[in-house]
Amino acid sequence: MKTLSTLILFSSLGWGLTWMMSGRIHAELDWTTMETENFRVHYHQGIEDIAKEGASISEQVLPTLLQQMDLDDIPKIDIIFTTEDEIMNGFAMWTYTTFIWVDQNEAAVWLS
Repeated sequence: MKTLSTLILFSSLGWGLTWMMSGRIHAELDWTTMETENFRVHYHQGIEDIAKEGASISEQVLPTLLQQMDLDDIPKIDIIFTTEDEIMNGFAMWTYTTFIWVDQNEAAVWLS
């Protein structure tokens, strides 16, 4: 029971990272999940093409990454694509979860 409690605690801390960045959870978005052989790709309305391309690229590069890390297999990875919040980039967590903000303002405009 102690192990389960610890796991839940650390997982909830990890989930909070996305909300920490924006202070919002975007309950107004209609989320969809597409599943491939090795990934669960979560996305909201308006970015289905980006999610499909991301899923395809992820499946293509996974064998190379596994070989480089000397692994045979890993659990399914959750990838979350979103256009909400003005955050450039994304991050990956130890829980096999990756958050990617896409379709943001151009960095060149920000840097000028």
